[in-house]
Amino acid sequence: LYAFDVHCNSFFPMFVLLYVIQYFLSPILVAH
Repeated sequence: LYAFDVHCNSFFPMFVLLYVIQYFLSPILVAH
């Protein structure tokens, strides 16, 4: 359970970061 929690803590910020980057880049890519 501890290893799973550490895995989630390391994976979740990366997932959020990728989601935010995708959210901000999508209008730019669509505009071009």
